[in-house]
Formats: sequence, structure tokens, C-alpha cells
Amino acid sequence: MNQNTKPVMGVDWGTSRTYPAILDEEGNCQALLPSGNQICNGGIPSLFSYQEEEGVVLCDDVISEELEVYDPEHVVTSIKMRLSELIDLDDRTFSGEEIATQIISVQMEYAKGELEIQDLNADLESVVVCAPVSFGTSERIILKHAFENAGYRVLRIIPEPVAAAVYYQKKGTILVLDIGAGTADAAIVRENTLMTAQNPYPYLFVDSSGVEIAGDLFDEKIADYLAEQFIENVAGIDAGQLRNHGSAAYRRLKAAARKAKEALSNKMEVGVTFNGGEAGSGRQRLTRQEMNTAIHPLVERIILCVRQLIARNRDILDQSPEIIMTGGSSYIPYIRERLVQSFPQISQERIYIKAPEKAIGFGAAIYASDMKKIRPRVDFSYGVNTYINDVEMIQTLIPAGVELPFVTEHTYYTRHNDQIQVAFHLYEYRLRDKTLPMDENLQMKVSAAVHKFNEPVPKGTSCTAKMTLTEDGILELQVTSSISDHVGNTSCSIFTNSDSGR
Repeated sequence: MNQNTKPVMGVDWGTSRTYPAILDEEGNCQALLPSGNQICNGGIPSLFSYQEEEGVVLCDDVISEELEVYDPEHVVTSIKMRLSELIDLDDRTFSGEEIATQIISVQMEYAKGELEIQDLNADLESVVVCAPVSFGTSERIILKHAFENAGYRVLRIIPEPVAAAVYYQKKGTILVLDIGAGTADAAIVRENTLMTAQNPYPYLFVDSSGVEIAGDLFDEKIADYLAEQFIENVAGIDAGQLRNHGSAAYRRLKAAARKAKEALSNKMEVGVTFNGGEAGSGRQRLTRQEMNTAIHPLVERIILCVRQLIARNRDILDQSPEIIMTGGSSYIPYIRERLVQSFPQISQERIYIKAPEKAIGFGAAIYASDMKKIRPRVDFSYGVNTYINDVEMIQTLIPAGVELPFVTEHTYYTRHNDQIQVAFHLYEYRLRDKTLPMDENLQMKVSAAVHKFNEPVPKGTSCTAKMTLTEDGILELQVTSSISDHVGNTSCSIFTNSDSGR
């Protein structure tokens, strides 16, 4: 069991909504959503608004949802996918981490208020948080810092589809496809039928993959389609504003597109009303087939992600796995239709939706009660720059898919006489090659550590780079040499553009 004597909250911190949960005294999952607030039925909105005169408005009630449509220039949405950005609002600049911290503070106050209402005893200072498979070490560090800045100790960061798999507690092998507002993540999890003292986990996290495609981009594609329909068929529409993704008119159209998408989960056709103020207004018909055509390229990228994951793990997938869909965008019928068409070896009955809103939050709460449910992995490889036959390359030290935590070290040697320092640049990538050519266009560099010698050293002086990938999927680097004590311990939260010194 978890070392904490009180239950710990599990948090599905979502791109558009957040779902906190906890286990009660009887071991049942309880959602911690504000009682009686209809806006929060599917999770607490992750919206942030700032106006200098009005101050900050945070995900509290219907006002936030109205602001997103009618005052979009002062509203930030999807901050989860913008954690490393600087964002200007009303002549003030916020970091993504600052905004995330403020949103988390309010959302967790709601959760603690619900704990009191339900009279649930809990550890109010600790959380288990979920992250997309596509989150690398930098995003995980910022996410962890945001919760810490809000006053919470993050016990563990776990992949979102893995949290859902923990909630499902299925026998055999399952592939969880989590299609949220910001990412589509797939993970293969199977039952551990040979538990031992060295491997006490009831579930085995086999492999994962993800793409930054989900609800937000679906809404955008639908809005783009509707924009052209309004421009072509409705008099007085300002085409420039409706095609400008940064305009208030487009934001309103995107909000209308999202509502139409949700309605088309159960209907074959809906009417879309657009009120763009000076940009014009009107009403257009949107059919499910038209929506499917608009989002088809995105759906195909999700299918490709699943196809590659299955192909990579053929050896353990002799029997057809279940594909369980979760996340709000899993309601789109076309995604399941394409899964059924793309994987005929899997019967239709084994491709289905289950608990799409609550599975990840509930799974995080279950995991928080016993952190030996499953051993995590990451979807990235990590390497450092080095020279191989006098050609600068990236050498993989931690291959994608290793179980966490993982520690490795490698010894390198100085290339010149009288060298005064050595720089190690850290790289993060999904490729699984042992070595990669240097290519700055790939933008894989996440940090750098410079080891300075006490005095100039001869060619061939050894330096050892020790890489540690923590249980949270956060990368750490230490450098030591045979001549001087190591200088620096660089984590990958900040990109460092150090002089190489080679």
C-alpha cells in the first residue's frame, strides 16, 4: 500500500477539463467535482482569463465559458499544451507555468471543498498526476513545478492511458486509446501472470505512443470547414476575420464547431449558428459526413499511431487485444469506425468506449493507493553528443521503452590537449536508433551540462556522464572526471545553449 496513511488524490489534469478523484474508506473511487455545478459535470474547466481592471477569472462557473466565446482575447485555453510558452494578456506577460499554477490552485480548492462535503479523510498535500505520453522531460518538470507552486507534493507522474488501464483492471492484454482535448495517446498494458518479489506489479506497461492530435485540432478543422461554408453561402461575412485563427470571430466559430461536434456524436445533422459581431452572422447545416471529411486527416494520424504501436509489439499480441477508448473525443463515432476498418483482425465487440471522462482520474486515485500497481515507462530515447570516427553524432544512452527508474553511465575522453571544459548536450527523441546524425533542425536538444576542469588537461582525459531517468520520467545528468570534482548537476527543465568547449 501507499506509504501515506491517508488516501491521496489522483488528478487527471486535462487540456480542457480536470478530473480529480480519490478512494474512499471502502476502496471506492469518488469524483471530487463541485457539487451542483453543471459546468463541472464532466470535469473542472481549465480556463484562465486576465484583464488588468477585472483581474483574474479562473474556471469557476459559466462566466468562464462565456468569456471564451465573447472575450477571447483575454482568455487562455489549452494551457496544458502551452506550458513552455510566454503568453501576453492585456499588457502583462505570463509564463505557461504561472497560468498552470493559478488554474491548479483553484481546481484543487474545488476538490478539497468536495472532500469536506463528502466527509472524506485525505492527505491534502500530496497528489498523483497524469501526463500525456507525448510529454517529455521538460513538460513533466513544468507540470510538477506548477503543482508544487500551488502547494502540492507530486508523489508520481504517470502516463494517462496507463492510469486508465489501472482503472479498467482487465485480464489479458489491452490497448488503451486516450483521445483527449490536446493529445491522442495509446498504451499497451497486460496482466502480469508471473508476479515475483522482484516483479510485484499486477500489471505490465508494455509500450506506448502518442501524437499531439485530439479535440482542439478536431474543433479547428471543423471550424475551418464551417468558415468556408459561411463565406460561400452567407452574405456579409468577413472572410479575413473568419480565416484568421487569432481573431475573436474565429474563436466564436471554433466554440460553435465544438458544440456541433459534440451534438453529432448522437445526430446525423445539426444546425450551426454563428454570431461574429462585425464579422457577420448566419446559420449553416453540418452533417456528420461533412465533419468526418474535415477531421479525416487527423483521425488517420491516430490510426497510424495505433498501427505502429501494434506492429512494434506483435510478439506479445498473438491474440487480439481489446482496444478501449477513453477521453472526451472518443465519443466521435468516426474514430471507432476507422479503428474497426483498420484492424479487421480485432472483432468489433473488442473495440469500444468505457468511462471516457473518469477513467484516468479514477485510475490515478487507485494508483495513488498502491504505487506497485504498474511500473512506468517513457516513450522517448535520451542521448548525448559525442564523436564517432571524428564525426559528431548523438549516442543513445537510454532507449525508449525502458522501465523506470533507469540509470546508465558512459565514459568519454577529451579530444584536445589543454582542454579546459567539456560540454554534454542532452537530446530527447522518439527514434530508437543507437546513434543519430547531428541535425539541429530536429530541435531535440533539451539541456546541456558543462564540466570545467581545475586546470587545462591533456587529450584523452576521461569524463563520465551519468544519466538518470526518474520514476516520473524526468531526466537528470551528472558529469564527473578523473581529474576534478564534477561541476554542475543539470536537469532538463531549461534549455541551455552552452559553449561546447570541444
